Amino acid sequence: MTSSGRVWNNYVTFGSVLILCIALTLSFMYIMGSQHTEKIRGGATSVTYHLNKNLTTKNRLKQIFTTTSQLKQTLIISRERPFYRIDTIPENTSKLPFLENFKNPCWHEQAASFHEGEGQLRCLPYFYIVGAPKAGTSDLHNRLLLHPSISDKVTKEPHWIARTRFMQNGTYGKLSNYLRYFDYAVQKDIVTSKQKNGRYKAIFGDCSCSTLWDNWNLLNARMKRNMTLPPSTNANVIFDLNPNAKIIIMLRNPTLSVFSDHMYFNRKGESARTFHAKVALSIKKHRYCLQKCSLQYCAYLCRYMEIRLCVGMYYIYVEDFLRVFPREQIKVIKSEEFAIHIAETMKEVFKFLEVDDPKEDLWKEIIGQKKINERKEKNKHAEMLPQTKEMLSRFYKPYNTELSRLLGDHFMYE
Repeated sequence: MTSSGRVWNNYVTFGSVLILCIALTLSFMYIMGSQHTEKIRGGATSVTYHLNKNLTTKNRLKQIFTTTSQLKQTLIISRERPFYRIDTIPENTSKLPFLENFKNPCWHEQAASFHEGEGQLRCLPYFYIVGAPKAGTSDLHNRLLLHPSISDKVTKEPHWIARTRFMQNGTYGKLSNYLRYFDYAVQKDIVTSKQKNGRYKAIFGDCSCSTLWDNWNLLNARMKRNMTLPPSTNANVIFDLNPNAKIIIMLRNPTLSVFSDHMYFNRKGESARTFHAKVALSIKKHRYCLQKCSLQYCAYLCRYMEIRLCVGMYYIYVEDFLRVFPREQIKVIKSEEFAIHIAETMKEVFKFLEVDDPKEDLWKEIIGQKKINERKEKNKHAEMLPQTKEMLSRFYKPYNTELSRLLGDHFMYE
């Protein structure tokens, strides 16, 4: 081969290599460019997603709020120092950063998903109405809701602390399930009650009488671990969530309360003699339980009784609350006195809750409201046998004595 041929071959080889390098370089640039484009597209998609997310939240809020000013005020509140709360059961919930300008225990929370909104204001109840069944808790609650500073946009008796959160193996046990009962009240009443001093005066509460005495689910969970008593009661659950909660306890003569409770919820219209037989059997079961177990265990186990005798053992449950809450945060009301002195009792309750006295016209409406949840008509005229009343009075006497020791002779039921 001539020298010129060799040179030509070298040029061809060099050119092939050069073309190959250029092709590889362009391919690499194309790939990197595509990835970069995807990143840009991803970023744009992300931005669009967040915009849509905020738009979704605003659209949902517009459906809830009646005025633009309410919506604007809520969005401003929601952007103030939100934090992310790990959604656990109440017993494992860390201390929440309550805001000082709200009467209710409220905080700003970064939601886990856009369905719940961003930086949402969440609140727990400011007060709890608990007590014996048929002792007037519902009547008191309905009168309180007429006050302009107390929200009526809450579920009346969620029974979440004592019962609902344990359903379906604890499926509803996370705190978020409890907060949902009150989100509507927060959005409609709490955030719109801002005063000139920057404080929000509206409040709401939880009226579930079972929270006082129904510790069965707590006990049942511990029994599976061979424990005879729960390490904490419903009182501890409330205190751990909000140590400043106000507790209103309503009590009624346990002998009359247990009869009224049974007759109200009994759909068969049982006779007085049938009631007497069930009382005798329930007392027998309770005494047998005391031979084997502690008083608290037998009281918390009352679900197995024909008659809910344990509900009338008030001192056990009042003591549970006094053990964890300061006395000044607990107000105990006798149902008998509330029925006679409605005006005086309502004034005391409003003062206890630290809300203003209602205006005269509203005050008349609150006092004049008809009593609710009276005994069903079919059992309205049923009377307890004298021997049944005597038997129940003897049974409750030691518990009434202990109650008077806790609260004073004023609460000594005969």
